[in-house]
Amino acid sequence: MSTRPGTTSRYCAKCAKAIAAATTNVLAGWWQDLPVKEADYWHSARPLAGGQAGRDHSYFSIVVVDLAASMPYVSVQRTNLYNRAAEQPGMHQIDFESEDFNQKFSVTAPDEEFAIKLIDAGMIQWLMSTDGEFAFEIGGCNLLVSCDQLPVTGLVRLFDAATGFTDHIPHVVWAEYGAEEDDPAAEGPGL
Repeated sequence: MSTRPGTTSRYCAKCAKAIAAATTNVLAGWWQDLPVKEADYWHSARPLAGGQAGRDHSYFSIVVVDLAASMPYVSVQRTNLYNRAAEQPGMHQIDFESEDFNQKFSVTAPDEEFAIKLIDAGMIQWLMSTDGEFAFEIGGCNLLVSCDQLPVTGLVRLFDAATGFTDHIPHVVWAEYGAEEDDPAAEGPGL
């Protein structure tokens, strides 16, 4: 994990707009057969005079899971005014058949077809059960799960959210984007 802005994960939307950022309390290891890295992450998007970071900090708990697959980027976050209204270049806001899901979550991706494969009915049902407490960004061989900063005693929920998302990735996605069978890293979930 890096302390430079925008480098905690190459996919992290929260990281991209940070003027100042850092990670603390970094852990690395395995959680229920998943290789994970966890940290507390903060960033500030407001500068003060002289280029110093402002006091308007946001604090998150994050976990990055190494996946036995390389997948296109997809972001799944609780819907708010900002992420529903702000379309980023090259990204598409994707609506699903479930209006309840569309009202609770904002799904964005450059590849709409892949996002629809990833967010199938089983994944929608599981995401709804999280009540939008966590944000998920998947891209390349990483899954980033983030939420408001948790106390140490709350980290199990964060790790379980990472496991739950990974467990609900459809088999068709693992089959199409997963590592080759003779690759030792292919012993990940769903393969």
